[in-house]
Parts: sequence; C-alpha cells; structure tokens
Amino acid sequence: MITSIEPKAGSWILLVGPRSLNSTMLTAIARLGERCSLRVLDGGNRFNAYTVARAARGRRDILEHITVSRAFTCYQVLSLLESTLSTQAPFVVLDLLNTFYDESVQIGERKRLLRSCIAHLERLAVPSAPRPAEAASCRHQPFQWQEPLNSAEAAVSGDSCRRNSRWQHDAASASGGLPRGGATRRPPRLVAGGVVSVHPPAVPSQAAIELLSLLQASAVDTFFAQPAASALEPMRLF
Repeated sequence: MITSIEPKAGSWILLVGPRSLNSTMLTAIARLGERCSLRVLDGGNRFNAYTVARAARGRRDILEHITVSRAFTCYQVLSLLESTLSTQAPFVVLDLLNTFYDESVQIGERKRLLRSCIAHLERLAVPSAPRPAEAASCRHQPFQWQEPLNSAEAAVSGDSCRRNSRWQHDAASASGGLPRGGATRRPPRLVAGGVVSVHPPAVPSQAAIELLSLLQASAVDTFFAQPAASALEPMRLF
C-alpha cells in the first residue's frame, strides 16, 4: 500500500516524527526524483546519498534530478533558505529544527530566525515561471511514501499517524491521470510546494514546543508520525 501526500502550490506540509522516520523520507525523495526535479535542504545532516541511490536503483537520471544543500547551524539554515531561488521544483527540508534546539543560542533569537525561515518556506512554495527545460521534463506528482520496511519505520501508515487535515489516498487521481473515456491527458501541472520534517529533541523542553508551534501555525497540514509499539519482552525473574 502506498499513501501519498500532495504538496500544492503556495503551501508546505509539516511532518513530525522520530529519527527512524528519516530512512522513509530518503526513500520518498528517490521516488519523487523519478518524476521531477527536487530540492533537498538538509538541516540536520540527515541526507544519505547511498540510501537514496539504493532506493533509486542506481539510476543516474533520477539522482541528477535531486539537488542537496546542507546547513549546520540555525543561522546557516536561514542563510540557505535565503539563497535558494524560487522555481517550479518542489522542496523537501530534512530535520529543520535540529539546529534550533541549540541552547547556546537564546530562545528569542531562535524564534526570530525561525520566523524568517518560515517566510522563505512560503516563498519557495510558490512556483515561479518555468524555464523551457523544466516545462519539458518535469510533472508534479504526489509525494509518495513507500510501506515502511520495518516496525521502527512505521511512521506514515494509516493507523500510526495522527493529522489535522486529510490524507490523499488516490495517487492517480491526485496527480491528474487519464480522464474516463480515453480522453487526452491534461497538460503537466508544474507546482512547487514542499515537505518539512522535524523530530522531537532528545530532552523535551518548552522552547522546543514553542518552535514546533511556530511551524504548525504556518504549515497547511501537520502529520504526527508515531513509531509502532515494540513487542513486550517476557519478564525474567532470574
């Protein structure tokens, strides 16, 4: 079963889950790279080229669709978003809040930086006029999540995820497939939109809650992915 989430022009989706969600995110990046150009902005050093290449079955044409930029401080995250140009390509931000959990930076400063980052996420979600090469080679498709490979990655299956809006279950209809009666396929719809992932900090804090609330207030949808419960081990008396 494949559940799809469709980023739409002018909006971005927030996905909150454990660190184990990252491998599923990387697989999804490879799947989306099969369909159009994709920008990956890595805020937590989570991008693993080998995992993506394996999910892409080593296809160079898919890997060439994916561009990756990294940031290692909350200041660099803002600088990275500021320098990213608006295009037709959707974007994925991995682990956006990771550097914002750095308590050596005052919480007021972190909030200020995050608000500026959110403004740039909104800018990047709006598609710019396509270049001819993009118009010829890229068609927007829903962001697709493969069935998790193990219980630790059961972050986006139907029963393990809470959300504040609706799931998109039909990838074909969401992406504008062939109309009934064999009519001609509609022209490609080139939209930006994006997906932002975050994970809770190792030590919960009020500051982390406030930062997450800022993101939730601006995201069009928020998904809370829960890891599958592990099997209980038998009690040992000796």
